Amino acid sequence: SKAFFRTQHYVVESMNIGKACLSGDAAHSRPYLGARGANNAVQDSYVLAELLVKAYEKGDSEFNNVDLSSYAEQRVPNLYESARFTFDFYRMCFGSQHSDEKDRFQQAMAK
Repeated sequence: SKAFFRTQHYVVESMNIGKACLSGDAAHSRPYLGARGANNAVQDSYVLAELLVKAYEKGDSEFNNVDLSSYAEQRVPNLYESARFTFDFYRMCFGSQHSDEKDRFQQAMAK
């Protein structure tokens, strides 16, 4: 028998506000298909760690003046691309539950 379920794909627009950062499933979520969720979480953590190491090397050991503004700039475009891949892969395997769903998703990702 077949069971149908709705999936959700989301990517936040901003991954940080000041020093508060999101990564992994808190910043982006998609179905397991394509096995990209964990990879993206590791990449998020790596980029964030690089920014913190740069701040530390500049002598900001307490991270009072750390600049995390490029975190989202580096990650969000990659996350959108990954979400598009997963969405298209899911539709290729299972078809569309709603005829306009792909158009709505592509419009949301284009913003």
